[in-house]
Amino acid sequence: DFPVILFTGCAATETAIRAVELDASAYLEKPLDNIDKMEKPIKVAVTAHRLLLLNRRLSKDIERSESTLRSILSSIHDLVFVFDAEQKFLRHYSSSEVVLYKSPLEFEGKKHSDVMPPHVDALFRQAFEKCRKGISAEYEYALTRGVATEQWQAKLSPLISGGQFMGVVAVIRDITRTKQIELEIVELNRQEKDEFKWDLHDTLFHELVATECFASALRKLLGTQET
Repeated sequence: DFPVILFTGCAATETAIRAVELDASAYLEKPLDNIDKMEKPIKVAVTAHRLLLLNRRLSKDIERSESTLRSILSSIHDLVFVFDAEQKFLRHYSSSEVVLYKSPLEFEGKKHSDVMPPHVDALFRQAFEKCRKGISAEYEYALTRGVATEQWQAKLSPLISGGQFMGVVAVIRDITRTKQIELEIVELNRQEKDEFKWDLHDTLFHELVATECFASALRKLLGTQET
């Protein structure tokens, strides 16, 4: 893990090749008539070593962050997709690949329009353009797989870095059951209204019949009294 500078009096091609194979940072030959000639190789070697250590630390930080993100995303049922500025799939997160419309091999690196049906892509492009202006957007759509029709909701948020639009993050949620419940509630309300109408009709009918019977009896009574 330390930079090595080979300083040798054996000026042979084999020695230079061996130094390269051993990842030496520099190769210097004796005699060295000017000590200043060592300054630049040393600075380069130290800088490269510092960059190497920094890169390792950043790589570990990124790995830990991605691990934490995967843990968080695995605990939710939503699908998360990252798109670049050209609407290409960069990466995705899902608790199960069974719920994906297509396998990752079929969509990663491809444009949204090359993967999703036209009616879905049209909604996506409208939302994407809003995100390009810095505005989050959402929409709902239906997908048919096999004999089943599923309902989905998409929420897109812009990715901005240094004031530049980099792409979007899309959170996709299965709302099929929610829509089914909404339809069931609408149907129940309709049935209740129909039942209420029939109950009201029956009540009014009985009241009318009772009123007519009372009026008829009253007319007979009045007729008898007149006689």
